Amino acid sequence: MPPMTFQIEITYRVAFRRSASHFCDENAISNSILLNGEGILQCQSGCAGSITSMSYYCTDFSDTEDWTTGVRSVKFTFPTSVENTYHFGFSGCCWIALNEAGASAGWILRTMANITPRNDTGKINSSPVSAMQPIVRFIYGCSYSLRIQVADDDGDTVRCRWAKNTPDDECSDVCNTFSGSNLDEAACVLQYNATGLTGWYAVALQLEDYFSPTDTIPLSSVPLQFLIEVTHSAEPCTSRPVFPPNIITDGSVHHILANNVFNVSIYARSGAETLRVTAIDTVSPIGMIKSQLYPHGTSGREWFVVATWIPTLSQTGSSVFCFTAVDNIGQTSDQICGTLVVHGETLPSTTTTILSTQSKPDISTHSDSGPLATALPNNEENTLLIAGVAVGGLAIFGVSAFVIARVLGFGKSAQIWASSFKPDKSMINTNVNADNFYCLDYKGEYVSTTPAKSHAFSNVI
Repeated sequence: MPPMTFQIEITYRVAFRRSASHFCDENAISNSILLNGEGILQCQSGCAGSITSMSYYCTDFSDTEDWTTGVRSVKFTFPTSVENTYHFGFSGCCWIALNEAGASAGWILRTMANITPRNDTGKINSSPVSAMQPIVRFIYGCSYSLRIQVADDDGDTVRCRWAKNTPDDECSDVCNTFSGSNLDEAACVLQYNATGLTGWYAVALQLEDYFSPTDTIPLSSVPLQFLIEVTHSAEPCTSRPVFPPNIITDGSVHHILANNVFNVSIYARSGAETLRVTAIDTVSPIGMIKSQLYPHGTSGREWFVVATWIPTLSQTGSSVFCFTAVDNIGQTSDQICGTLVVHGETLPSTTTTILSTQSKPDISTHSDSGPLATALPNNEENTLLIAGVAVGGLAIFGVSAFVIARVLGFGKSAQIWASSFKPDKSMINTNVNADNFYCLDYKGEYVSTTPAKSHAFSNVI
């Protein structure tokens, strides 16, 4: 009998500097154009060789902040082993010049997946999934609580911790380089009083799921790395844009049927009468489109966009959808993230649901208006911004009965990388044409007794 094999689906999100050979527009989003990525996703432990090149499908972009972000899923088959534990990820150089890591800091993103079938479901574990804006901006002198939105299709306990360089290197030169911050590991909330140096900081986290709240050994570990920029502002802390009550609120969960139209309006308000909202930036699942920015009411302070999505059957499971408002002097709101759960046939009987059967509106996918006070440094020719990976079984790179893992980072060539296992944010590299490194996750779905040839596929997220 041939050896038993496990196939997982690996999903990664990356972000790059838009002007560095990573141009994205409404046409690229609506037509699912495959863009060239940077580097190779590789096995790091328990397996060998390359998994896939880091090409991706653009989901969102900002012309004012000069970034592009996108996702892609691949299937990969692992043979069984004694431990059934595998590590994979992506490494390179260099981040943008950072306050605590210097000008040429390297990055590494590492996902751990245990693909032993679970006792409760009989499937491979799916890693947590997450999402994050390519750039998180803090104002000097203000206090912040940045919540990391995580979703786990297996209903596991999820904790967030700082990445470390021992016993396995998970963060290269950016381990523990955001001094003064505090991470609530159980709530996945990063707290920071922005009274230190202004400039760029890298945040490197691992998102891990546990079978029960008392367990100490994770089922999967997904990287989330991103950039935070701290800047001065003459405006008070209370002048940042805000979100009035929307259908999607921070941490909310919404259930959608596959192949049905999902429409939601997102409203934002400026923090002062003298300011106005100029953009609502999103981090979206593949296939979602966003309208241009429209005024709401007569005050001149409220604006909105409409997000439209028709999820496919291959997108069954959880996706995290995030949005942030930007005003005309470059101030940003708190990030709002909700979980969109796609069901293949029927919805659960006791759920909050966003569901529409109307025809798809004829709207453009993205339009930002108004200048931003700050953007990525122009002296960085290529910059990696965010990255992440998730896995599941059929997995998303990370662990979900597919596994999901995600990772993020910023570099001079600007690339975001994520996977399921899903980590989160930004990293910048001098040698890569990217602006963000975002997430990497996976999910695991089935066991095959026949060796299956691994192959990439493009329509999965």
